[in-house]
Amino acid sequence: MIELGIIKLAIQNATQEDIDSLEKAYAYTAEKIKLGEFEDEVLIETELMFHTALGKATGNRLVQTIYNLVMDLYVPNIYKDKRDEIFGQEALSCHRPIIDSIIKRDLEAGEKAIKHSVDVWKHFKIFDDISKKNI
Repeated sequence: MIELGIIKLAIQNATQEDIDSLEKAYAYTAEKIKLGEFEDEVLIETELMFHTALGKATGNRLVQTIYNLVMDLYVPNIYKDKRDEIFGQEALSCHRPIIDSIIKRDLEAGEKAIKHSVDVWKHFKIFDDISKKNI
């Protein structure tokens, strides 16, 4: 629910500076993966970097503040989920369509990208839960 509202506002209001920040977060994540530096703290850093830029792209300070709070509350769940290069590649595969939908101002593509991203997170959460049960 929150993510769909965020993407709608970002598509409507993102400036070129906001898009550049999203691209920078994407490139930083890709570089960390390439260098083999994608570990717990880097995962948190890159996810927060991307989502902070996404919240700012809404152009609404209140929404940005609420979104940042939600992301801060979600950090412990990120630690619990799968944390390796595969997860990093999945994050990139989710973030690229979000950025592209904002660049193109395409709400339908943005909603589809958000739904895909949520599905990926659900997959990792289910995988993590099953792995813990089998240990």
